[in-house]
Amino acid sequence: MDTQTKFIWKVAESYRADWRTTDNNNGLQVGYSFTPNGQYQLYQPFLAAEHAPYELGYVAYSIRHRHLGIQTDKTKKLWNAELANGSSFSISDALSMKNPSTREMLGSSKSIVIDPQNASQKRRRAINDLLIKRISNWVTSYGLLSNKTTIYLDEWTTTSLEFEWIFTYSSLIRNLINTKNFSSETDVLFRPGIEENFPTAMKLGEATKLINDFIASRLNAHTESHYSNFEYTLMPNHLTGAMWMIVANHLKNKIFYMPCINQFTPCLQFLPDSRPGRQGNPACSNACRQRAFYWKQNSDLISIISNCNESAILYNALLEKDARLSDPFGQIKSMK
Repeated sequence: MDTQTKFIWKVAESYRADWRTTDNNNGLQVGYSFTPNGQYQLYQPFLAAEHAPYELGYVAYSIRHRHLGIQTDKTKKLWNAELANGSSFSISDALSMKNPSTREMLGSSKSIVIDPQNASQKRRRAINDLLIKRISNWVTSYGLLSNKTTIYLDEWTTTSLEFEWIFTYSSLIRNLINTKNFSSETDVLFRPGIEENFPTAMKLGEATKLINDFIASRLNAHTESHYSNFEYTLMPNHLTGAMWMIVANHLKNKIFYMPCINQFTPCLQFLPDSRPGRQGNPACSNACRQRAFYWKQNSDLISIISNCNESAILYNALLEKDARLSDPFGQIKSMK
């Protein structure tokens, strides 16, 4: 089956984002959405957006693992949730008790309390704030998921969670190949579904079947097949379909994408793995390379990061002098 197409997508000059409804009686805001503004530019996702599915999946991954970056006096305001009454609270403090769950991310994407008072309401608001900021950056680069003029945040969050699952599987495969432990009988730790929060022990072959079946269902929902001259061609219905075709092709051909080495700001961009067999993460720019180098020199931050339960990627990046990240997702069980 031919999956190479000349599919064209459009991204607007800008996007308006706002809440659909304000429920003053219950003190809630409901239905955050993104709507295009201005003129459109056209691009080919299969050529220009191969990293898009991983960057969208990384939104959910970075929130789940409280990947907030290094916070200093200069960047403190970036990590505060600003309220309508002019007050604010620390996102890091609001999420300090435990990692956000799938259920929390989905719930926080649907509605928030306008004036959060207790820890639970602030936690929900903090998750929502991160979802909006990080998905907004993605929307600006790649556009909307489908041809609908308005797409609500809960749909974005669901799609991000789906690609997060693909991203962790792709990272698992890459690590197994690099450690020469790639076999369907290899014992791995892997989440058995997007709704699950914790990995379970299983064989790699079982994890592969879960991912393969899920991708098949997504392709069936978001693409169409065309038959001509004794050949099937798969055509995406929209950007979501194109992204599922992209990850299917990458996994089939063992093509991997990795997050930028700058996990300290953090930078959420992905780059192709151009150094097979090596564990170092690439840098998307000189600026990110310099930021990563600067923070790695501040070794006194290691204990701070460790005590704050920051993400494994950030912690490992500080620990490793050459910033090589070895199994940052903790998915490979010891074979000894």
